[in-house]
Amino acid sequence: MSDESVEQVVVTESTVEQEQEVVSELHEQVVRLTIEAVDHVTESSTQTDAIPPNDPNDLTLPIENAIHPMNIITNINMVQVPVSIAICAISYRGAPYMYEWIRYHFCLGIDQVYIYNYDDTPPYPNSYSITVIPCKAVGKEFDVYPHFIEHFGKRHTWVAFIDINEFIILKNHPSIHPFLSDYRGCNAIGLNRVTFGTNNLVEYTEEPVTKRFIRCAEKPDNFIRSIVRIDYFENVINKHHIKLKAGHTYNTRYQIIDRDIQPNGPIDVACIHHYYTKSESEMRLLIEDGWEIPSFPLDQIHAQFSEIYNTDAWDFYSSRL
Repeated sequence: MSDESVEQVVVTESTVEQEQEVVSELHEQVVRLTIEAVDHVTESSTQTDAIPPNDPNDLTLPIENAIHPMNIITNINMVQVPVSIAICAISYRGAPYMYEWIRYHFCLGIDQVYIYNYDDTPPYPNSYSITVIPCKAVGKEFDVYPHFIEHFGKRHTWVAFIDINEFIILKNHPSIHPFLSDYRGCNAIGLNRVTFGTNNLVEYTEEPVTKRFIRCAEKPDNFIRSIVRIDYFENVINKHHIKLKAGHTYNTRYQIIDRDIQPNGPIDVACIHHYYTKSESEMRLLIEDGWEIPSFPLDQIHAQFSEIYNTDAWDFYSSRL
């Protein structure tokens, strides 16, 4: 395992603080230059919830993000801060699935992964940028997201808050950067989950999760997961609901999501594949540990979340193996 690729974190490290100071100074410079350049934004403009423009060269950004340092137009002479996209993930009993999950999301274009680890220390791919934080140094699960923002947030522009059993699925974009570019005027994007069942498997086998489980619920789960502009993160209400400093969380149709659920939310552009049960034996371990409390009797586990076939995740991942 390469020390350069996997960062074992001491949460009070001075290097993080120094890096945050440098990035903050750069952000201030960019904001000043942007304000001077975007002089068409007048004091009379009060709109805060406009739909982001589709044209990447269109200067008419929503006011809530019009002078955000990441919304820099590159055809004028000013400093450009590159967009950086991170994942902040919680892992429990994640060792058997970690390599696939990490590799999948770096294939998707994620720049950095932060894993808050609640149990063991699984093997990590040594060719990617990974930061591992032991959760005993953080506290309860509820504290993870604010901890990430405080200690690592200023390294990045966006962060996706998901778990190790969740995979981001993009249906109209080749990678995460062009997807978020299309939604750059939003402060957070909420994606509904598609829940996968056991695929009638009883025991664990050493194959990729995205290959083993290809049957899922026909309708999306009501709960969302969020990809958030870090500058607008204020607090966590629960792991499905992020409170923003300004603006709203939108779905991929630019409809406002004001809570942790979105019944019948759109999944035609992007969604989250939630591999909830995995095999019966894997689910039983989580239940015994008190990590999961299913809403169905265990003798009915193989009938759950199995209405349709869905190979979107495996199609993407296998094409990059």
